[in-house]
Amino acid sequence: MSEATKFDARAVAIELAFFEISSGVGEVLREHKSYIMHMLPTVLDEFYDHVKKFAEIRSFFNSDDHIAHAKQKQIEHWEIITDGKFDDSYFSSVNKIGDVHNKIGLQPKWYIGGYSFLLTNLISSINETNPLPWKRDKLNAVQRQALSSAITRAVMMDMNFAIGVYIAAGESDRRDMLAKIALDFEQSVAAMSNRVMESADKISKSSDAIEEHASKAANRVRDVVGTSKNTSHSVNTIAISTEELSGAIGEIARQAADASTATNNAKLDADRTSSQIEDLSIAAQKIGDVVALINNIAAKTNLLALNATIEAARAGDAGKGFAVVASEVKQLANQTATATSTISEQVNGIQESTVAAVTAMKRISALIGGLDGIATAIAAAVEEQGAATRDITANIQKSAAGTQEVVTQIGDVANANEEVFGSAKELQSASSYLIGTSTALREEVDRFLRKVRA
Repeated sequence: MSEATKFDARAVAIELAFFEISSGVGEVLREHKSYIMHMLPTVLDEFYDHVKKFAEIRSFFNSDDHIAHAKQKQIEHWEIITDGKFDDSYFSSVNKIGDVHNKIGLQPKWYIGGYSFLLTNLISSINETNPLPWKRDKLNAVQRQALSSAITRAVMMDMNFAIGVYIAAGESDRRDMLAKIALDFEQSVAAMSNRVMESADKISKSSDAIEEHASKAANRVRDVVGTSKNTSHSVNTIAISTEELSGAIGEIARQAADASTATNNAKLDADRTSSQIEDLSIAAQKIGDVVALINNIAAKTNLLALNATIEAARAGDAGKGFAVVASEVKQLANQTATATSTISEQVNGIQESTVAAVTAMKRISALIGGLDGIATAIAAAVEEQGAATRDITANIQKSAAGTQEVVTQIGDVANANEEVFGSAKELQSASSYLIGTSTALREEVDRFLRKVRA
């Protein structure tokens, strides 16, 4: 609520003179005070009945009691007006009315309209045939004119002072509000400006750090690009060497397979040879048996020849021819025995050699079998190695492709880093501009606040 409006005595005197509020007007008001105060309650009742018809004004009164209170305050104010003094007590009452109107937001148009209704009805009452029923004498035309003129001047002057207080109170409230707004705005802008300055400073420092890190990152990226290119070249070389190794291992696998086939064939040949030698040993055994049989026959023949010789000797000359035959037979038997003995020795040698050959062939066959197993194992191992090498080749090829992709991506990173470096430069410029703008904004706000507070 604003402070009470202080009325300047000289300004009040001028206004009273302008409204032609002379001592004579005061005397008329005092003379007819009881008459005015007798009419006023009725006129006010009519006024508030009129107010109730308009929602815009009715909203200022929340109940009949509230209306009764307002009516009572108006009657008290008119008690002072009809004293006709227009002294400090009057201006104190006017101050209260103007302040209340400002506080509740009652615009002057409704106040003026209300006083128009009040004034019109008062004048009508004055001009009635018998305005003073409790008196026998009626007011003459001059008296009615004087009273109507005094009331009209008092009403107009009262509206002037009350609206002046209303305007002054509103202006005071406006200044207070502007002062508060200015203070709040100044504090908000100051805080915001400080935050902007702090943020700009942080941005500046951050942009410096970004620029520094971007520069270091650019150097590192260049090193990585060089290393990646070397790595890519090395991986490509390894891929080529691995492909060659894969081909060599494939050739080894083929040769190992051929060796396995050859050793398998050799084992089969050895097995067949061993079987043939065993057949030869059996045949030699049979020959030995035949030779033994012949040797046995030769022995028996030799014994028969010996017996024949003995019998021929006993026969004498008759047995000489038989003796010769027996001698020949004995000689043949001895030769046969000698031959069969030689054959037997040869057959025994053959049998021994055959047994040795069979044993050797079995060993050879076993060794060839072992070689076949080894060749098969080698072939399997080479095949596994080939598969592993193929996987390695595939993986190295993928690694080569991946390394190339890394080189490309590192190039993209280098480009992005250059963009970051450029952005850091722009951020630094924006930070400087932001600091300058914040300073200019603070200066403009200070000028604005000086105008508002002026």
